[in-house]
Amino acid sequence: MALRGRRGARLRRAARGRAGVVALAVALYLGAGLLATWPGATHADTAFWAQRQPPLGAVAPGDHLQTGYQLWLVGHQLEGGREPWRDPYSFQPLVEPRVNFAGWPFGLVYWPLHRVLGTVGAWNAFVLLGFVGAGGLSALWLRELRIRRGAALAGGLAFALAPYLQGQASAGHLLAWTAMLLAFALFAWERGLRSSTWWLAVAAVALASIPLSGQV
Repeated sequence: MALRGRRGARLRRAARGRAGVVALAVALYLGAGLLATWPGATHADTAFWAQRQPPLGAVAPGDHLQTGYQLWLVGHQLEGGREPWRDPYSFQPLVEPRVNFAGWPFGLVYWPLHRVLGTVGAWNAFVLLGFVGAGGLSALWLRELRIRRGAALAGGLAFALAPYLQGQASAGHLLAWTAMLLAFALFAWERGLRSSTWWLAVAAVALASIPLSGQV
């Protein structure tokens, strides 16, 4: 009984420790995102966090609008009970509804954001969550390589704030988000080599999602 009690206490402490690290990582990468996009946070519900052309009387045009459409389409199609990879709107009425995988897999994340926050708020939240995803997945990969926790968090921060990703995100290009799938694939690959071949399949799906979304 005493041994079981000690084991249970250790497991509870380990779970609390992991939860604390997760909370620290989320706070770190959210803070990095706010810093990188500042002063965007001061008008997060009224203006897109993205580069744009001069406005022509309404919403300023830019690549973020096209990317937002690709992300929105996934949830819109699912809500109507239709295939999320089918685009019935682009180039209409000149062409038949076309296959469009550009919103995969991030449209599944964007869908609830758009329902709750609207178009502008959802985009800005998506930008901010991109820092958490890039940093967190990179840190997970580094931990899988037996890198110390602090160094792994720092490595994730370096990737999340990489100038190339910053430039792609500010231009509204999905490449900024699909890049994190590389870190996820590497993490899943390392995990699969040590534990289960199921993780190797996850790594393959993550890699395949990059060209599938059109971001080669």
